[in-house]
Amino acid sequence: MKKKYLLSMLAFGAILISASCTKEDPAKPIDPSSYTAAAEKQATISGKLLIVSNISESQASWIYSALPGITIMATVSYSSLGFDDMEGAFAVSTQTNSNGEFTLKVPATTSGVRVSLTVNDTKGTQRQSIGAAGMISGKWSFSFSDQSVRSGQEVIIPAVSGTFQKDSSVGDLVY
Repeated sequence: MKKKYLLSMLAFGAILISASCTKEDPAKPIDPSSYTAAAEKQATISGKLLIVSNISESQASWIYSALPGITIMATVSYSSLGFDDMEGAFAVSTQTNSNGEFTLKVPATTSGVRVSLTVNDTKGTQRQSIGAAGMISGKWSFSFSDQSVRSGQEVIIPAVSGTFQKDSSVGDLVY
């Protein structure tokens, strides 16, 4: 009776072990497009985008305002994350909130990585002349310096003011 019980428990254990094992090819590289860094291997980058929609008065009276819905993208090269045989970059994006603020979580290492930030240009208007009745159509552009970040680090970028360029083309999107 003990032998049957012991043999049935061994057989049951072998079935459990084989069912819980998955075959994994150790030669197959990690797919960086599906890379998600654990919280302790991330850095946080926050900032704010602002515009001045009325420059018809003296600079001292300019009012900076938020431009919500602007897309900000951060890229980190795969090689800086340890994917030495891979070309390209890990990318993550977000949009500014109603206050023009954004926060991005990017993969990082303890030795640090370089993060490139890009912002889509967006259509808008600006009053440029004293006494001008109307607004000028154009596009707002924003630029950032690359950021060096380490895992666990939080970087707060000072507010970035957009530059305005007159553009008489028709449509909402800027490419």
